[in-house]
Amino acid sequence: PAQPPGKGAGPPTKGAGRGPAPPGSMAAPGNTGSAAGSEGAVPSDAAAPAPPPGEAAAPPTKGAAEGAGNGKGKGKGKGKVPAPAPKAAAKAAPSTPIPKATPLGKRFEMKMLAKDKVEGTVFADLADVSVDVACLRALFEEQPKGSKKNRRSSCPAPRAKREQVELLPLGRAQSVMIALKKQPLTPGVLRALELLDFDAEALTPEVCQVLLGAVPSPEEAGTLRGYSGDPAELRDVERQLLPLATMQHPSVGERLRIMLFKCTMQDLCGNVKGDLTSVRTALDDARSSIAFRVVLHHTVRLGTMINFNGGAEASAVVGGFNLDALARMAQFKAPGNSRVSLMHVLVAQVFAADADLPRKLVEDLRSVHRAAERPIAPLVEDIAAFCSEADHIAACAAARPDGVECSAEGASASASARLATLARSATAEAAGLREQLASARQAAKAALAYFAMPVFQPKDIDAKALELCALLSSFASAFERARAQIASDPLLAAACHRKAPGARPKAMQVPDCQAGG
Repeated sequence: PAQPPGKGAGPPTKGAGRGPAPPGSMAAPGNTGSAAGSEGAVPSDAAAPAPPPGEAAAPPTKGAAEGAGNGKGKGKGKGKVPAPAPKAAAKAAPSTPIPKATPLGKRFEMKMLAKDKVEGTVFADLADVSVDVACLRALFEEQPKGSKKNRRSSCPAPRAKREQVELLPLGRAQSVMIALKKQPLTPGVLRALELLDFDAEALTPEVCQVLLGAVPSPEEAGTLRGYSGDPAELRDVERQLLPLATMQHPSVGERLRIMLFKCTMQDLCGNVKGDLTSVRTALDDARSSIAFRVVLHHTVRLGTMINFNGGAEASAVVGGFNLDALARMAQFKAPGNSRVSLMHVLVAQVFAADADLPRKLVEDLRSVHRAAERPIAPLVEDIAAFCSEADHIAACAAARPDGVECSAEGASASASARLATLARSATAEAAGLREQLASARQAAKAALAYFAMPVFQPKDIDAKALELCALLSSFASAFERARAQIASDPLLAAACHRKAPGARPKAMQVPDCQAGG
């Protein structure tokens, strides 16, 4: 039947040629030239019937010919559908396929390899490995949703962390724990602190130094003492500090300070006294040395001859010199031989006057070498620190209330008695150090005046005393070197003084000798 108006014919169906359309059908628009000029057109093998009225033609099916062109020229339709392409050969399946995974619970990402794929690798000949299946299932098997069954595991579940009471800031607590890990608060340490047992082996100076940075401050101790709850609920650091916070009159910090002072008191006192004695002895020896006085007189004479060319007027006026010139004698060289110094001449001249005098001088000034390394100023600071600690201990002993004793049983003496005894001892030692310092300064003042080095301000005595000791030490060392060279070299001795012991007067030319500088 004819297509209703407004409806065109559908596209050509499978196998449609270029010939005329079958009877009862209408040519599709746009294909007017597709069949008009064809000769001997091949009828379609399976022409689609015309669509019913009101419906458009169905779309072209697979294998439709390409004869429907644009109406121009001659086209050739495809009479047969091409054969389908051969399918690729399927891959060979593994000889031992891996079964589908059925995990216990959550799947662990692990790519498994078949046995025929691991031949010659580390997995070859895989040995049997024992696995605790029960524990593995208890740990990793997925529990059914809504199940109320509790599976017991051989590995106990971690207990819920108990909330602890924190009284110290986190940073302070961490620093305290670091110190306590380095030096734990052992029962021996706590007992020695409570009893103020100064002879306890548990409290060495090193232990006191470490614990001084860990003990609670007065404010922290008050906070700890004010806690009225169960000590077991405290954090570990607060629980360890709680016994220290209860120590009062004196506090634990003051106790450690006292213990540290007691451990070092004897050594500190002995060192300071020894150094002050060295300074006082060296200056007294220099003042009382007859040999040094004679050598200084020879030095005045040599200096006058060199600087004034032996003038009688200068010799009558010059009576001494500043001792700082002693340090330059070894560097003053003879123009004719730079290896001979004025120090050699002084030694040779002293030898000529008294052969034993150089030895006596070296012996009398032997103590100045140690004194030159012991300045008074640092010793004054040490004495001030010692006296301050002694006063602190005396104040702690006086502030301790009557009847405050330690809680430990079997104590042979109370902490109050030990503290009072230490206070008396420290006060006496401090007084002795002050006396030693005054004696050393008096000796320094007298020596400075004796050697024409006056001091106009008391504050300058300490520095001037060190300067004098260093000067005498340097001179004594240079004199000793020159004495050894003069004694071992007769030609050098004769060149410096013709009457020197062992000198050879006829050898006037001085050889190149190793003169002391």
